[in-house]
Amino acid sequence: MYSEGEKAFHHKLPRRVCDVCCKWAVILQNFLSRFLILILFLFQFSVAKATESVVVSEYGNFIHFSKAQEVLFLIGDIEENASFHLRKALRNHDVNTIALISNGGVTWEALQTAGIINDRKISTYIPSLSPNKNQAICASACSFLFFAGAGRVADGKLGVHQFYADYDQSERVNKTLAQAQFTASEIIGYLNEFGTPPFVYERMFEDRALYFFLDSEIKELERPSGELSQDIVKNINLIISEIAASIDGNVQADAPVDLPQESPGKPEIKTPRATCRTDPAQCDEASLCAKAVLTHGGGLRWVVTGKWLVWAQEARARNLSCGVEPRASRTYP
Repeated sequence: MYSEGEKAFHHKLPRRVCDVCCKWAVILQNFLSRFLILILFLFQFSVAKATESVVVSEYGNFIHFSKAQEVLFLIGDIEENASFHLRKALRNHDVNTIALISNGGVTWEALQTAGIINDRKISTYIPSLSPNKNQAICASACSFLFFAGAGRVADGKLGVHQFYADYDQSERVNKTLAQAQFTASEIIGYLNEFGTPPFVYERMFEDRALYFFLDSEIKELERPSGELSQDIVKNINLIISEIAASIDGNVQADAPVDLPQESPGKPEIKTPRATCRTDPAQCDEASLCAKAVLTHGGGLRWVVTGKWLVWAQEARARNLSCGVEPRASRTYP
């Protein structure tokens, strides 16, 4: 039997145990509640980040993606006011690299744009692929932008050609040739400022046809830079792959279901469209004269040999003078 004191102790024990258990239960409940709230917050944050849309900002043919803050993309031709578009993009974004995918464009605009790139010490990069899944190309006037880079890397193709321009028919050929010579001297001046290797000039001025540099030449043209890291290069190509995938998705969604199937083994043969550069009959008078004459002894004379002889013959067949004095016509074969 228990004494009165023992009975009192045993009577109070369950309440004490209950009080302790309840206290710890409340503490545990509060902890679990806060833990679950934290987990829920992190989950919602993760979902928000995963579903967050990429902000795309366009400045002419310059494009900026929010998922690549330090990179600006040039996708398309270098058009009028490209230098103004670039300046606006650089005001709005802290860019250290420009990815180049362009067939060229306006020569003077490209030179001014290249000057901005060089002054800002921005690196330039030609990606391996373009959004249409072909090998990316930076050619013609785009090459000025590439050479302007503080750092230069090319995984795609880099092409140059002899400068030429299309002029209005009302302009005299000797005037346009003088303008062309001035432009060529400016091109050389800019490229010298960019530290362009001398062999580039040989490739650039030897022919009007595009010359794509060999892999061994590309290595000489590249210039490493700490700003142009492997992570940035990887991110650039990832974004281009996503653009290509998006284009494919849109094309497949818009394509009719009942497209006729091509017969296997009989691929469609597409004939290239003739242009002034391949067929003199397609040239207007100004373009034809620009190819048919050359400067000689302070004047103009007909081309008598080489690639552009056929264009000279076409010009004479149309009874065009092209600024050639009559006495000089005796040099025509």
